[in-house]
Amino acid sequence: SLRDPNIDRLLRAFTGRIPDRVPLHEITVHSRTLEFVMGRTLTGGEAGVYTTTDVIEYEKKTVEKTRRPHVIAQEARTLSTFTITPAEYLDFCRCASIDAMVVPLSYTGQEGIFTRGQITGWPDLDRMIPPPDMGTVRQYLQQYIDVARGTGVGVAAWVHSCFARTYELLGFENFAVKLFDDRAFIEHVMDVFTAYSTAVAEMVAEMEISHFWIADDIADNRSLFISPRRSEEHTSELQSLTNL
Repeated sequence: SLRDPNIDRLLRAFTGRIPDRVPLHEITVHSRTLEFVMGRTLTGGEAGVYTTTDVIEYEKKTVEKTRRPHVIAQEARTLSTFTITPAEYLDFCRCASIDAMVVPLSYTGQEGIFTRGQITGWPDLDRMIPPPDMGTVRQYLQQYIDVARGTGVGVAAWVHSCFARTYELLGFENFAVKLFDDRAFIEHVMDVFTAYSTAVAEMVAEMEISHFWIADDIADNRSLFISPRRSEEHTSELQSLTNL
């Protein structure tokens, strides 16, 4: 049936071939849409590299608690495809004809994905939260792979690159100033995020995922966040390091 999820149609579109219908793929869907589509009330669980006050308060209000491994540093005050169980996510994909689940494996370096500017300079680096170990990440992703196996629904592993995570951690104004006043600090923080995402990429390449999603916000609908010249400088340096 054309309504059934099918990861093959999404992969066909990715590779420039013609699928049987337009694929459906979404990075995350939130509570009101989830519950409307599925026709029932859902109960979210704990999400976050480290338990925050917001998560604890959220769980106190939750009748049925679903405890999940700590992978993505985010507040869990709203229900989404990031906080429902893998089995519920699979059910949602079937109800909405979505061809793949997106599993967040991103790392923010701080408590709360919506927090900004916690690290302002070198003296603050000891307050940067270390990334989860790869064993925890693997176990977390494997749950989705096991649930999706044989269903036609794909599993996408999702991480961020280094740019957005750095300016979120530093606060954008501080990030912009540091690009000129302390470029070594910016590059150091970017290296931390790059090392984590690279480790995840190497690990998931050996797992049964359908595709790997690297996200990063480097522009809005007006322009790049930093000048093209500065972007080219960073790109040239990365290419020279790759050629070594």
